[in-house]
Amino acid sequence: MNFGRVVRRLAAFEELALGWLLLGLAVLAFIQVVLRYAFHTGFSWGEEISRYLCVLLTLMGAAIGVRTGAHFSMDALRRLASPFWARILDAVVNLVCAAVYATVCGYGTMQVLQLNRFGSTSPALSLPMALPYAVIPLFALVMTLRSLLAVIRPRNAPDEPTPDRATKPRWQP
Repeated sequence: MNFGRVVRRLAAFEELALGWLLLGLAVLAFIQVVLRYAFHTGFSWGEEISRYLCVLLTLMGAAIGVRTGAHFSMDALRRLASPFWARILDAVVNLVCAAVYATVCGYGTMQVLQLNRFGSTSPALSLPMALPYAVIPLFALVMTLRSLLAVIRPRNAPDEPTPDRATKPRWQP
């Protein structure tokens, strides 16, 4: 199996998991609201799981955004630059982003190890707190690797022609 196919399958799995987790969060929140307002009860663990799912979904979405280049950016300087200098700017921005993500990964790992040493547990589920916090360094590492990969293999900018854009005008789907 080649590397490109593995990466595409992992990306498809990541997006599918994101969708199912979002659906699960919505269903859980709906059930919690119905139980709370209709029956004056609820799951003791529902809010805690919802909070952890929100963090997980946010970080997964951010990692997908790094992979697809969907994060917003200020590109006025890039648009003024020649294609050569635009690629240099892209590489510098991706290296700076990788450094920030790597820093988050390092500090997140230290936090997870500290929580593990202390034996902290969550209030409702009694999960080791290192487990929900572990998604922070994990997805920071994913974003670091994807930013470094973008330096090595840059994506085409929206204003640069690609083979399919070279044959079709911009206004056609």
